[in-house]
Amino acid sequence: MHIDKYKIYNMHHQWKNGKKMKDQIVGQYLNSGDYCCTRPRDFISMITELYHSWNLDSEKEVTIEVTFKDHEEHKY
Repeated sequence: MHIDKYKIYNMHHQWKNGKKMKDQIVGQYLNSGDYCCTRPRDFISMITELYHSWNLDSEKEVTIEVTFKDHEEHKY
């Protein structure tokens, strides 16, 4: 099994007048593009490194959504 595409978002709260806003915005974003073919263990390693790099070891909730789709014809 390989991961064909991914999008990773790192969300942050905004601050206004010294108060934390309710809504969060995208702080950092990483997109694989149309086709990447990453092994799951490499992907987990990558998102672990991104998590620590982007958040400086602060605690964040992590949500992962996975979709299994039939392959479409690849256009190379």
